[in-house]
Amino acid sequence: MGTRMLSDLSVEQLKQAVAIREQIDVLEDQLEKLLSGTGTARTPVRAGRRQLSPAARESIAAAQRLRWAEHRKARQQAGKGTSARVSQRRHQTSAPKQETTASTQKSASKRGRRKT
Repeated sequence: MGTRMLSDLSVEQLKQAVAIREQIDVLEDQLEKLLSGTGTARTPVRAGRRQLSPAARESIAAAQRLRWAEHRKARQQAGKGTSARVSQRRHQTSAPKQETTASTQKSASKRGRRKT
C-alpha cells in the first residue's frame, strides 16, 4: 500500500484495514506454529508425576486403612498377633535361655571369637 492510497481512505476504511492486518498477523503466527511443530496441533508432553486431587488421595488412603484393618483382624483371629509373640519371648524360662547362650558361645568359640 502506498501513502497516496492511505490519504485517499476514510477513517472507517483505515480502521477496517488495521483490523484485517491484525487478523492476517494472527493467522500467519498460527500457521508458523503449526508448520514448525510448536503450536497447538501438538499435545505437550508432561514431565514428572501426575498430581492427584486431595479427594483422590483421601479415597486411596481410606481404602488402604481398610485393607490394613482387615489384615490386622485376620492376624488376630489366627492367633498370630504381634503382642502374643512378644509376650512369649519376654517370658521365656531360664532353661531355654541357658541353652541358647551356651550354643551361641560354642559357635563363637569355633570361629575363633569369644562371645560374652
